[in-house]
Order: sequence, then C-alpha cells, then structure tokens
Amino acid sequence: MTSGTVHEELREFAARVLEQSGGLVEWPGTSDEGTALVPPDLASRAHLPGETFALCEQPREGALCVSLASDFLDVAGGLLEVVVPRVGTFRTGERYLRVADVAEGIARAFQWRNARVLIEDASPSAEEYDTWTIHASLRSEDCWETCVSVTLNARTGVEVDIGDPLRLLDLEEAPGLKADVFGTFDAAVQAALRRVLASGGAFLGRMDQRRERDQRRLRDYYGALLKESKKPNRRTKTPPSPEELKDKQRAVDLELRRKLGELDERYRVEAVLRGVAVVRTLVPVLVVKLNVWRKQARRTHVTFWNSLLKQYEPLACTGCGRGIYSVSFSNDDVLPWCPPCFENRGKQASAKPR
Repeated sequence: MTSGTVHEELREFAARVLEQSGGLVEWPGTSDEGTALVPPDLASRAHLPGETFALCEQPREGALCVSLASDFLDVAGGLLEVVVPRVGTFRTGERYLRVADVAEGIARAFQWRNARVLIEDASPSAEEYDTWTIHASLRSEDCWETCVSVTLNARTGVEVDIGDPLRLLDLEEAPGLKADVFGTFDAAVQAALRRVLASGGAFLGRMDQRRERDQRRLRDYYGALLKESKKPNRRTKTPPSPEELKDKQRAVDLELRRKLGELDERYRVEAVLRGVAVVRTLVPVLVVKLNVWRKQARRTHVTFWNSLLKQYEPLACTGCGRGIYSVSFSNDDVLPWCPPCFENRGKQASAKPR
C-alpha cells in the first residue's frame, strides 16, 4: 500500500507524462478516479487501454491503475519510449580558432615515437561530436546498473571530454545532419564498457568473493566425501575392492567438477549496454592534416584543435581505440598505436612461425 505522498506524486507524474505526450487529463485532487484522452496512434503504440480511459487507484478492466503495485511504471516507460526523442542535432556558435603556431602546438601535444611527421595543412571547419547516453548493467547472481555519457569525434571515433553539450548557452538546433547516426555507436559502447568495468570494480569484487566462498564450501564438502570414500566400511561383511574405491573417488571428483562448473556459470558476469539517446553537435574546430612517414610508407592523418577543449584532440589507437598522444606507427599501413598495443603487436608478430 502506498502512502498519501507517494500516491500524489504518482498521480502528478502520470498526468504530466500523458499531457506532455499529447493527451488530456482530468483528475481532480479530491476524486479517486480521473479520465485521460490520448491520440489514437499514441494509444496503439504505447499499449494504453484506449483513446479514452479511466485513471484509478485499484486495478480494473479498461483503466490505467496508477499504483506501484500495478504495471504502471512499465506502461509509463513504454510511453516514454514512444514519445521522447532519442536523437538531437545541434550546433554551437562561432568560436575563436587558434590558427597561429600550429606546429608548436602539435609538437607540445604529441610525441611521435618512431616516425617523421610534418604538417600539411590547417583549416577551420565544423566537426560533429556524438554524445551517447548508454545504460549499462553487470548481471551475475546480482545486478549492478549505471548510466554513462560518452562523447566521440564522429570522424575519428576518438573519445573527447567536452562535457554535456546541452548545457552550452549558445547551442541551437541543426536538423540538417545527414551522416549515419549509428556510425559512432560501436566505439561509444567500447568506451562505455571500459568505464563500466572500472566503476563496477566493487561489484565485480563482491561476485568474486561470493564465488570463492561457495567454491571453498564445495571443496570442503566433497573433500570430506573423498576422505570417507577412501575408508573401507567395517560394517559390511565384504570390504570394497580397490577398484570400487577408485570408482567412488572418481564419482565424487566428477560431481565436484560438475558443481564447480555450475558455480562458474552462476557467477558469470554479463555486461549489457543499451544506447538510450545521442546528441549530435557541430563544433568549430581547426582541422590539422599530418603527413606521417614510417620507413618507406606514408599516410595522412588528421587531428583537431577543439574550440571547446582549447587543445588538440588525441589520435585513436588502432588496437584498443583509446585516445593517445604518445604514438607509434606500424610499418606498412602507418596506423597509430598506443605503446602497450604496439608492443603486444610486435610480440605476436615475432611469435608467429616463419
């Protein structure tokens, strides 16, 4: 049973959600029942009781029961899924772009570990940045949930921390963006997963502790059974043969392994990430083209002086996708690698049979 305060908040929430979705609600504060009128397409898509239906406190046919004891929150969630926009496209106002001293700024920002890099060109532009809100959960015997926000440069896929673009005072709508909205989703999921695994460390630690506790109990229990199986039963007239004792020990050992396998499956952690919304923002930047020579190979890369960050953005590591300023380049394709990935790549290449 809900308290009066909670019930009032639920009534206000229900009325606000329905009205902001295009419906009309009449529910006087002194009445136990109200009435809602919604557009036909909304009633169908959100699985509401109909175009016109009653709002009440107790479940009954053809009405929406506004109570924590009913499926109201699920209905409200489905309604929000239908009516709340998932994609927003915006642009910021004009900003100062630092065109002078580009070579000096690049030299301060980056360390080129094994290649010769020269600046080919630097020109102002507006670059798209996708800010993804991702709901994430770690599911095992228990569940841990969070929401993370990740912003990526839509061209390079590198993560940049520009904060919440919706808080910018000079933001305005820019509905003309044509590129694929899901172009950065995979990179956003990988970046979000790294954050989730880091922030969910305490949860993962608890799951490991529980698994180790239950493993210890199983081993103690089946260890006692093994010891018991090695001792002949003096009450029987015919003691078991050595082969029979070995069979019993083998059976106990197999059962222990099966139970441990079930335990591993029970405490296996599954990461589930779901994109909730994305804000696409055009930001003034200085595009810097870099000519990179590695031995006999050459490739052009780009980096950006970001007018929101007031600094150069990193390159994206080809291996792990993280942003890097200390860059190693591969021999033939001249792709950027972070030091750990580049070292691991070299070890794998040397380990291959020749």
